[in-house]
Amino acid sequence: METELSRKRDTVITRAREDEQRGDLGRARRRLKSLLRHTGYDPDLLAELGRISYEMRDLFEAGRYWLTSGATGDDVDRAIEAFIRQAGGKPESVRSQLPRVMRLASAEKYPAVVQQRLQELGLMEAVLATSARRRDVAGGRYWPILMLVLLSVIVLLCVASCAVGASTLVGYLFGW
Repeated sequence: METELSRKRDTVITRAREDEQRGDLGRARRRLKSLLRHTGYDPDLLAELGRISYEMRDLFEAGRYWLTSGATGDDVDRAIEAFIRQAGGKPESVRSQLPRVMRLASAEKYPAVVQQRLQELGLMEAVLATSARRRDVAGGRYWPILMLVLLSVIVLLCVASCAVGASTLVGYLFGW
């Protein structure tokens, strides 16, 4: 039984191929990027995005998508190197350039070729979604609470300003 999501996936892929045949690689890539956001991690879709980006001579985008796809080859390696270099070379800067759907919770969820690639490049810990959660717990967990406290202080200051202003105005009006 075919699900609605798989039917939509097939439709988007078909339309992207039609775009590509018409020479509109940009539109094909946009369609596939949108599909990726809806379907989640899909190594085949990432490989296709990498291939189209490479055909567009966009090594940065090609390398970004090929990094966690199962694609291999000299062009793939060259594009991944270009992506890492242009992203700043540091694991965290590379991680910041990856769409969330490419950052999985554990290494075992990636295909073996991706696991090996990420280990060799020293990017496994940075790419995993768990490292993002650890950082968020350490540095960003209390952000909503801080914002609520800050908003409360601002509201109290506004109320106090209005009260002081009103009492001052009444004093002027009635000579108190």
